[in-house]
This record gives sequence, structure tokens and C-alpha cells, in this order.
Amino acid sequence: MGDSGMDRNAFRVCLLAVVFIVGLAVCSAPARMVDVGDSVRGLVEADWIRADVEFGVDKAVVSADRVTTAQDAAGGCDGVRNGGFGFHVASGETDPWWQVDLGRAVRLDRIVIHNRTDGGTATRTRNIQVLLSKPGRDSEFRLLYQHDGKVFYGGNK
Repeated sequence: MGDSGMDRNAFRVCLLAVVFIVGLAVCSAPARMVDVGDSVRGLVEADWIRADVEFGVDKAVVSADRVTTAQDAAGGCDGVRNGGFGFHVASGETDPWWQVDLGRAVRLDRIVIHNRTDGGTATRTRNIQVLLSKPGRDSEFRLLYQHDGKVFYGGNK
């Protein structure tokens, strides 16, 4: 191997060391909230639609040019936690529900729910339940968690 090959290897080692050190610095930094706004939310939803088409299990995907969170439950699992709504259920609805279909059986290590902190709506979820079912059309849902009736928050509170 000539000098240029050794120089390239030395450069790669230095580059990897810098990436590793920067990675350590980023990982050790305290977590903070970032308000990404509507433009990023739209990009995230567009990426989900693309991923559904690419990785979907022989299922048709319906898309629209512009979908609002009030029309689509995608905001409920996009990672945006700014205290505002992520998806919508009607005010005063007797038994509102929201469902996620993972498409296949997967192991869930945890489910984290961040409640709204705006508009005095946090009380709506004080009796929230989490139910699970196995894949299949006739599978029954079973209760995994029942909240104790206390108001809880999330996002920025």
C-alpha cells in the first residue's frame, strides 16, 4: 500500500474519532423540547405516507395533498410534544377512541401518553384506557391500562 492509502486510512480514523467525540457530546447533552411547527408536521405525515406505500403489507394507502390533524390521527404518534393537540376527538363525545394498527405483531416495551396542556382540555383524558389486541379480524381487545381519574399533562407541563 502506498503513502496515499495510509493517508486515507489515517484520515478515516481521524474522521471516525471526531464523529465519535461529537456523538458523545450530543448524547450527553440534556434533552430539550423543540417546537417544530406545522411545516415539519406536514413533512412527517408525507414521509409516513411514503413509508406506507414502500413498506406496506399489501394494503392500499389513501393519501391527500394536505391532511390536517383534525382529519388524521397521524399527529398522535409523530413525536411532536408541544402541549397542543396531536389528533382530535370531538368535545363531549361519550366514548372517544383512537386506534393504532401496527400492521403485524410487535413487541411493545412501553406506551407513553402526553396529554394536551392548552385550552383547558386536559380533563378529557382522566379516565383514559389503553387496550391491546392480537392481529386478526376477530381478535378481542384486552385492557392493558386504566388511568386513575387524575388529570395528567405532557408536552410542556
